[in-house]
Amino acid sequence: MAKHIDKKNLQKIEITDYLSIRDKIETGWLFFTSGNYTISKAIRRATKSPWSHVGILFNDYCIDRIMLLESVEDMGTRFIPFSVYLEQYDGEIVICKVDNLPDTDLNKAFGKGIDRITKKYDKAEFLRIIERIVKGEGKVHENDKDVCSELVARNFKEIHPFNPDQRGFISPENIWEDKDVELLWRVK
Repeated sequence: MAKHIDKKNLQKIEITDYLSIRDKIETGWLFFTSGNYTISKAIRRATKSPWSHVGILFNDYCIDRIMLLESVEDMGTRFIPFSVYLEQYDGEIVICKVDNLPDTDLNKAFGKGIDRITKKYDKAEFLRIIERIVKGEGKVHENDKDVCSELVARNFKEIHPFNPDQRGFISPENIWEDKDVELLWRVK
């Protein structure tokens, strides 16, 4: 189980070179980030967590790429090479796996995530989440747009549901604290 961690202790975790572990990464593993951007800092502050973002990794053996499925505020849902993300990102990145997944074809299980590529980021939902955090109340607004943690939860729903917090939304921290999430590496 990945236990709550603060930014200071996150930065104490030894950095592993991405290329040294690239061939070990499996489809369905997660990545978490702790960004230095303004929106990242706001998410971290609002959720009392070092995590501002979460996504799913795919090992595509056919094209020899580790790909990343994520939902980002300026683009919506996208699928990009993880190496490109690592080059561009300003912040801390860790890779985790989810233990105790059922024996299933994860590529097929996560296909609905790929179907969501180009769906817009739910900026209105993001603002509603912030409002719920501040007020400590509210309901999830269901639609076909996602923030990052909703995209991950939606993709894992059939094989390993992640639980929202008591206010009805799911943040990267809620996924991080799942009993089956295991920290593997902090990468650069």
